[in-house]
Amino acid sequence: MCEMPSSASPSSPTVQRGFRRILLCSSILLVAFLLLNQTPCIPHLRQTHGPVPLEKAGSGCPIPLPASARNIQYRSFIFFQAYEDSVRSEAPVADCLAHADRVFKYWRERYRSDLYQEPGPLQPIDQPPQHPHLSAEIPWFDVENIRNGMNAGCRHPMQPTVWIDLDRGVFYYLLTD
Repeated sequence: MCEMPSSASPSSPTVQRGFRRILLCSSILLVAFLLLNQTPCIPHLRQTHGPVPLEKAGSGCPIPLPASARNIQYRSFIFFQAYEDSVRSEAPVADCLAHADRVFKYWRERYRSDLYQEPGPLQPIDQPPQHPHLSAEIPWFDVENIRNGMNAGCRHPMQPTVWIDLDRGVFYYLLTD
């Protein structure tokens, strides 16, 4: 019969110390990974609960807004690798059209990378856009209702897309991972 040496039994102080060291090192490595990766471990949600004026949207909105923006709604969601910003605001059509360039400039400054494609110029929408697949149902992000509008951007990870409804004076912004 083969017997286990007394110093190697699971209840021995040597084995317990070794287990504690492994547990401590694993915990330190996990915390370091999460801090260095800057990945939120808990969901982070910032959103409006109905349309708000520009003064209330303030710094919570993920993009800058034109001074004429009103009825602003936004939702910003981050959780592990999920990232999603959606914004809807109303403004005069001329302001919406001019604002697209400002938003793309803001995006270029915030997310500098050679991997990203430069959003193209605004193009007429020839058919109503499909409602994007988002992490939650957002009834106010109703791009599918655009009948006469403009669109720019590409639906690639971490690259913005902008829609402008020319009939209703509505500006939409979407950035997802």
